[in-house]
Amino acid sequence: MNLNRDLIVKFRNKMNEPCILRIFRDRDGRAEWNVICSAMDWIETAVEGIDTDTLSRDNSSAASIRVIMFISCVDILWRGICQLHRVFVGRNSIPFESDDSIFRAHRPDNVQFESIRAIFAAHPVDLRNVFGGGKDERWFASWSGGTFSHQDFGVFLYSNKPGVPSRPFDIRFKDVYRFAETRYEYLNDLMDAAELHVEKYIENLRAIPIEAEKDDVLSWINMLIEENHRRWDFDVTKYDLEMARDAFLTIPRSEQNKQVLDQYRDALLPHLQLIHSSLQSMERDPEMIEVKGDYPERLMHPMEKLFTADDDDPIFRYGVDAAQEYLDGIVDLNIQENVKEIQVMARAGLWMKENKQ
Repeated sequence: MNLNRDLIVKFRNKMNEPCILRIFRDRDGRAEWNVICSAMDWIETAVEGIDTDTLSRDNSSAASIRVIMFISCVDILWRGICQLHRVFVGRNSIPFESDDSIFRAHRPDNVQFESIRAIFAAHPVDLRNVFGGGKDERWFASWSGGTFSHQDFGVFLYSNKPGVPSRPFDIRFKDVYRFAETRYEYLNDLMDAAELHVEKYIENLRAIPIEAEKDDVLSWINMLIEENHRRWDFDVTKYDLEMARDAFLTIPRSEQNKQVLDQYRDALLPHLQLIHSSLQSMERDPEMIEVKGDYPERLMHPMEKLFTADDDDPIFRYGVDAAQEYLDGIVDLNIQENVKEIQVMARAGLWMKENKQ
C-alpha cells in the first residue's frame, strides 16, 4: 500500500492560486506562506516513503531501518498536516484529536502514534508513559522485528524498575498506514478551509471601491499599480501597468512619433479599464489581451536586447538598429533621447505596424 502523489499535487496547485499568497505571506505579522511551503515540500517528500510494500517481518537490522524510515515519513507527513491546520483552521486545535478508531488503544490515535514513533524510530532507549503509567514510568525497547511479534512488527519493553517483567508492544503495518492515509486525505478539508479564506478576502476587497480620476491617466495607472499590489500582486498585471505608465510618461520627439504614440495610448485605455474592472471584481478576465505588436522570429534576438539591455550595452544599439529597420517609415527610434523612450516608441511602432497597416 502506498499513498498517491496526486493529492499533494492538487493541494500545491490550490496553494499557487494568487490570493493564497497574498493572504498568507503576511497575516497578522506572521509569514504563514513560508509555513505552507515548508509543509507542502515535506509532505510531498514523506509520501514517497510511506509504502508498506517495502517492509518485512524479518528480525534484521535492515528490516528495522526500513520501519524507522516508514514511521519517520508518517511522522513528517502528520506534522506537516498539523502545521497546515494551524494556518487554515486554527492554532488552538489539532485534527483527529479524540479519534481512536485506528489503533484502538487506551488513548487517542494521535497519542498512540507518538508512542509508536518513539518506540520504533525516535528514541527507543528512553521511553515514558507507554502504558499510561505517567511520566515516572520508564521503558527501554529491545531489538525490533517481526518473527517474535503477534502482529507485523514488535519489541519487548524493559522497565527501569527491578522485578517488573518485560512487556510486548506490537504494531500492524496497515494500522500505521491507515493513520497516515487519513491524515493525508485531510488535505481535502484543508483545501476547503483555504477556499473559505479566499472567499472572505475577495468579498472584503470587492466592497472597497477603486476610485480614480480617469482623465488623469498617470494618476489612474499609479492607483491601479497600488491596488494590484494590495489585492493580487500579479506580476503580469504589474508589468502591463508599468508599460502603460511608461507610454504616458514618454515625450515623442517628432510629429510622426507623436501621432503613433497618441494612437498607442488610446489603445491602452480600454486595457486599463479591463484591469480596473478586474481588480474591482477580483475576477481575472480571461479575454484580457496585452496591447502589443508581434515581429518576425528572425528579430527575436535583437528585440530581446532592445527591451532588456541598457544604454551602455553595445548590444542595445544592435537591437535598436534592427527594430528601426523593421519599423522604417512608422517611427523614428533614433530621435528619442533615452533607453526608456526608445523602448516605448518601439512598442508603439510594433503595435501600429500590426494593427493599423
